[in-house]
Amino acid sequence: MGLDIHGLKLLLQAKRKGVAFDRVLTFGRIELAVLPERAAVMLREQGLPDAEVSALGREQAPPWYAEPIFKALGAAEVCSLDASAYQNASIVHDMNQPIDDAHKGRFDVVFDGGSIEHVFNFPVAIRNCMELVKEGGSLLIHTAANNCMGHGFYQFSPELFYRVFSAENGFEVVRMILHRSGPYGSWYDVADPAAIHSRVELINFMPAQLLLHVRRVAIRPIFARAPQQSDYVEEWGRTSPASAADGMASDGVLARLNRQLQEGFPRAAGAFQAVRTGIRFYRTQSLWNRRFFRPSDE
Repeated sequence: MGLDIHGLKLLLQAKRKGVAFDRVLTFGRIELAVLPERAAVMLREQGLPDAEVSALGREQAPPWYAEPIFKALGAAEVCSLDASAYQNASIVHDMNQPIDDAHKGRFDVVFDGGSIEHVFNFPVAIRNCMELVKEGGSLLIHTAANNCMGHGFYQFSPELFYRVFSAENGFEVVRMILHRSGPYGSWYDVADPAAIHSRVELINFMPAQLLLHVRRVAIRPIFARAPQQSDYVEEWGRTSPASAADGMASDGVLARLNRQLQEGFPRAAGAFQAVRTGIRFYRTQSLWNRRFFRPSDE
């Protein structure tokens, strides 16, 4: 994906929150997917230097690389890591394999603008990203969520990242955002399934992506225990199995009405069932579900 307008907004937000960008590593050499003139305006609005970014559009033809953005954010060093040297990455390493100890804990910020979904060995790749970050540093990720089949090997769920970036692994999620693809996609803060005791599911009709800002709060062994999906952990902790009917009480009135219609007016019952299904969908599995997705102004 490169650094698009959503990724740039995430970086600027992290800067406002006090994140230090002294030493930066990008996963892949990141191309700038925002017009340099627009990126310069966004930097200038935050009181950040924009001259080097402004010069990109005047002095170079695409592709533009994003190093000047990170320098404007305060980076004294910007490294890039890729499996190939074809874009002149400063570190050549296949993220399917464990990262060298020499690079662990070196970076204030690690930024992935859309590479992790292209690496087959996800557990190793995400652990590498985590280990590259120094204590107190930040990992920023922009990746595929919904309706991105074929873009990479994977498209990811919020549950996965909430469980990966846990206190047990020495991390905390500062913010997780879902947005529709395209420059005008609105932002939604995504709930932690463990906090709301529900799977956070989404069925939508266009590609959606996740933005993450996570912080390394302590140096702890990563994946000493494998992450487990939170609803199963909750289920295993119960003294007796949950009923299949649990959680359906709020739908009871509609269910009774549907049964009555089926007995007296079968044709009307079919139409009512379609309406009922639509209501349940919007209430539970769409971006209208405010338990899962809270609209954001940023």
